[in-house]
Amino acid sequence: MDLERIYIANDPTKSADLAVVVMEYGLAHVVLVTAHMTLVRAKIEKTIPRKRAGSSSRHDLAIEKFYMQVLEAIVRHIDFDVVKCVVLASPAFIKDDFYEFIWKTVSQISDSSDANDSLSKKKGGSSKAALSDEKNTPYKVLLANKSKFIKGHCSSGHKGAVKEILQDKDMQKQLSDTKASSEVKLLNEFFKLLNDDETKAMYGFRHVQKANNSKAVQTLLVTDKLFRSANLATRKQYVALVDSARRNRADVYIFSSLHVSGERFVNFFLFFLLKRPEMIVSKLLGIWCFS
Repeated sequence: MDLERIYIANDPTKSADLAVVVMEYGLAHVVLVTAHMTLVRAKIEKTIPRKRAGSSSRHDLAIEKFYMQVLEAIVRHIDFDVVKCVVLASPAFIKDDFYEFIWKTVSQISDSSDANDSLSKKKGGSSKAALSDEKNTPYKVLLANKSKFIKGHCSSGHKGAVKEILQDKDMQKQLSDTKASSEVKLLNEFFKLLNDDETKAMYGFRHVQKANNSKAVQTLLVTDKLFRSANLATRKQYVALVDSARRNRADVYIFSSLHVSGERFVNFFLFFLLKRPEMIVSKLLGIWCFS
């Protein structure tokens, strides 16, 4: 358990298979989403002047510079060898404009690089050609991964908009192969189950421990906040419970408070489970109430 948490914390970007760019005019966040946490890799802010009657050149130029800053952040912070999907999301049509800007700009950079390489070879400037190619390689990688980009809708360019995207049903279908989506989906299923039939789910350490001792736990969801308790004895009892549940072949999911699903989870319960269908709560615990 301890080694698992250390491995995850060592370099979370190596397991981030989903990248999300949420944006509005003048504000954007480039976010990597792992199964355990949400990492803001870049925040881009720029003042966009309003359009004036008869002239919009300053407005258009500011937007172009803003788009370029976001594009550079994507190139710098997203590893396409790891990331399976990049979501571009915004209110209105900003994402569509930015999507077109990306491929227009990347194509121009790529074409310019190829032309310079060809000219440099004719003049015998191999070192300059190599330097130019190295500088533009990230943009060529971006072009090669165009199929990984999809567009979505969100209400703003703030970090909190990532939660809107991951909870959108249409988006969940498109992100079905990513780890981040699976945990959000699981949490949504729990809340639906709790709403439909609360006897199939319970929470609180005492109830979960009794259910685990009876091998009645099917799925156990835990927030990592429990493992950061200032009380050593408390930390040990939760670690022991998780290890025991795994030995009893329960599916254990640990939600990070840094992940959008974990933020939502912490606001409700610290601990809960889905019991095996064949077990009846009344027989397992007698008459009990939620604590």
